[in-house]
Amino acid sequence: MRTLILIIIFLQFFAYHGLSQTFDNFKTIDEYTYRYYTEQKWDSLIYVSKHALKSKIDYYYLRMRAGIAFYELKKYRKATEHFEKALYFNSTDEIAMEYLYFGYLYSGKNEQAKALIKKFPDNLKEKLNLNKSKLIDEIYIEGGPTLGNNPPADENNNTNILLREQNLTRDMRYVAVGLKHTIFKNLTVFHSISSIDIGKRQLIQVYNGSILNDYRIYQRQYYINSTIYLGKGITFTPAFHVINVNFDKLNYSFTANKKLILYQEKKMLKDYAASVALAKDIGIFDISLLATYSKLNNNYHKQGGFMVTIFPLNNLDLYFTSTFFYQQSTKNNLIAEQLIGYKLLPKLWIDVFYTLGHLNNFVEKNAFIVYNIDDKILSRKSFSLLFVVNKNIELSLRYLNMTKENIIKEINNKNHLNTFDNTFNNHLILGGIKWKL
Repeated sequence: MRTLILIIIFLQFFAYHGLSQTFDNFKTIDEYTYRYYTEQKWDSLIYVSKHALKSKIDYYYLRMRAGIAFYELKKYRKATEHFEKALYFNSTDEIAMEYLYFGYLYSGKNEQAKALIKKFPDNLKEKLNLNKSKLIDEIYIEGGPTLGNNPPADENNNTNILLREQNLTRDMRYVAVGLKHTIFKNLTVFHSISSIDIGKRQLIQVYNGSILNDYRIYQRQYYINSTIYLGKGITFTPAFHVINVNFDKLNYSFTANKKLILYQEKKMLKDYAASVALAKDIGIFDISLLATYSKLNNNYHKQGGFMVTIFPLNNLDLYFTSTFFYQQSTKNNLIAEQLIGYKLLPKLWIDVFYTLGHLNNFVEKNAFIVYNIDDKILSRKSFSLLFVVNKNIELSLRYLNMTKENIIKEINNKNHLNTFDNTFNNHLILGGIKWKL
C-alpha cells in the first residue's frame, strides 16, 4: 500500500511537471488559452496564463483572455492589470478600453475610470452614454440626531467648594448637503454645506444652591476638496473646511470677598481645518498618506497618519481598512481604527469599525469630519448599511456609539481650580441619500 501511494505521488509530480513544461512555447500557450477561453474554463485559462508569463511569453491576446477570465470570476482588480497590459500592446483597442473602464468601476477606482474616458473614441463614449456634459455629477444629503443621556455627576458636599460647574451635552442635530462635479477627466471637486446644533446644559452649584442655564451651540460649515488623478494609480486630494461656531453661556468670577458675579458671554469662533492625502493603489492594496492642520477652539493642531485598505477578493465584496493617526496638540495622542466591509446581498453592503484613542479637536476623512466640541471621545464603534437602489440612487444608514467624557470644574475657597472627568454615552443615527446624475 505504501509503495502504491509513493507511485501515485510520483506520477502526479511528473504529470504536473510535464504539463507545466508544455506551457513554455507560444504556439501551445495560444492554443490552450484560446480553447479555454471559448469553453469558458476561466480557472484553467488563468493557470496557463500564469505559466506563460513566468516563461516570459506576453502578448495582446494572452492579456485579453486572462483579463476576461479574471473579470468573469469577479476578480476585477486583477483583471484591470491585464487589460492595462493589453492596451500597452494595442492602445486603440476599444474592447480592452471598455473592459478596463468597468473593471476600474467595480474595483472602486473611480478616478482611474474617469481619466480613462478621455482616451475613448467618440463611438465608445456614445455607446456607454459618456458624451453628455454635466454640471453636477452627484448630490448627497445626510442628517440625523444624536441620542443619549449625559447625567450630572453626583453632588459634592465638600464645604470647602465655592463653585462646581458641569457642561452637559443634551442633544445634537446634524444635516449636510453636498455636490460633486467633474471639472476635467482627471479632476473632481466635492463641496458641501452643513449645520450642527448642539443642546447644552450648564449646571452651576454655588452657595448651597444650583443655577441651570440651557443654551445651544450653533455650528455652520463649508467644506471643499478636489481629487486629482496623477496617473499610475496615484491620486492627490487637498481639502479645506471652514467652521463658524457661536453660542451664549454664563460666565462667572469672584470678588475679593468671595462674592459671585454672573454674566452672559457670547462666543464666536472662526475655526478651520486643512488636509492633504496622497493615495496609491498597488494590486489588492490601497495605501494613503494623510496630513492635517487645524485651528480649533483657539488652538492649533497637527495630525499625520496613513491608511491601508486590502481587497482580498480583488473586488468590493470584502475589504479591511486600517487607519493610524498621530495627533500633535495640547496633548499628543495616537488614534487607531479598524474597519471591515462586506457585501451581504447583491445590492447591500455593511461596514463595521472600532476606534481607539481620544478624539478631541480631531480631524478625519480628508477634513470632512471635525470633532471640535468640548466632549472628549474615548472610543467609538459603528456599523453602517449601504443599499444600491439602482445605478443612480444609493441609500445609507449609519449607527455610531461613542463613549465620551466631559470635565467637571471645582473652585475651592482658596480660589484654586480642580477638574474631574464625567463619562457618558451617545448614539448617533445618520441617514443619507446619493443621486448620481
